[in-house]
Amino acid sequence: MSEEVGDSWNGQQMPIENIVSTPELTTLTDVEISSVKGLTCVPEQLLKKNQNLTSLSIRLCDDLTCIAPNVFGCCTSLQSLSITDCKKGMESLREVEIRDCGGLSIPPSGLQFCTSLQLLTVSDCPLLTSIPITQGMPSLRELEIACAGLSSLPTGLRFCTSLEILRIRGGCFSTLPSISFTRVLRELRIMDCSELTSISMSLHCLTSLKALRIGGLWEELDSFPDFQLPPNSQLYGLRLDGWPKLKCLPQIHHLTCLGLLKIYNFGGLESLPEWLGNLESLVDLYLEDCENLKYLPTLEAMRRLTNLKLYMKGCPLLEERCITNGPNGPRFPTSWLPIMAVVPQYRSAWEPQEDDSGEKNRLGAEEFVLGLCD
Repeated sequence: MSEEVGDSWNGQQMPIENIVSTPELTTLTDVEISSVKGLTCVPEQLLKKNQNLTSLSIRLCDDLTCIAPNVFGCCTSLQSLSITDCKKGMESLREVEIRDCGGLSIPPSGLQFCTSLQLLTVSDCPLLTSIPITQGMPSLRELEIACAGLSSLPTGLRFCTSLEILRIRGGCFSTLPSISFTRVLRELRIMDCSELTSISMSLHCLTSLKALRIGGLWEELDSFPDFQLPPNSQLYGLRLDGWPKLKCLPQIHHLTCLGLLKIYNFGGLESLPEWLGNLESLVDLYLEDCENLKYLPTLEAMRRLTNLKLYMKGCPLLEERCITNGPNGPRFPTSWLPIMAVVPQYRSAWEPQEDDSGEKNRLGAEEFVLGLCD
């Protein structure tokens, strides 16, 4: 087909813009656009007028650079999107986000052509069971996968050697692939993977990791899976999300650069380990929804944490033991100084705050670490 779409529409050749603007074209369910020279984006009216569109295929359109502008929320029935052999568009594509597509059951094809892709998000698409990353994507820096029906992670992760941020949420897989391929990963999140039983991902290779969140694993596990970070780890922020039966923390005493630690939902935990006092760089310690927690480490251990701010929420037994009421509200015993305590609510400290210029800012060190407390 040439610059004008060869079609038998009223026996004439018509530009694609004229075809899609005709009043009759409002009930399309399947559309294939092929070999249209000069097509830089899908005509806006095609997507806005055809609310029942379930399948869109675009192939051999070398000038394509975007799907369509100003059509957010229009394709509510779309189940299949295929982009094939659109070399210019795919090679220059930088970001792809697929979110909240409840009817999407066929993963998007053509990702292997996205050689310049830097950000890929596939989130809240419950019918998706796989994501076709098999090769390429050496420029990918941020990958977020959050689909409850996912049976495995992409096999091509090992080719994503520039990956800096990896977030995995949900899925029905019991193991994870090695991520030793990337030495520049600075943030890793593994959350709500209810069938996952181990964290064997070669974490010991992640020398650049700054923020780590792990939790919501298989709740029949009696202990939190151990994970081994490199001896020279520069990890600053760590969040551990437990489950009701857990009685102890994993061994993290070697993380001497740790500045932020959040312990969440360790239902069986009664006391914090003595080795917590070895984390002398610790500044912010968050304890949340640990309903049976009664004891902190000894006073000697706690006094080694000279810059510590302690935040508690949903830990009634510990709060009852440690907090007394003074003229200015709840406080800790003076013998615990220089520990600073903010109790029992701390949420406002981690929400965006406005400074004098009206700009939003957050408390803490590097911005990407702060999400660990959300």
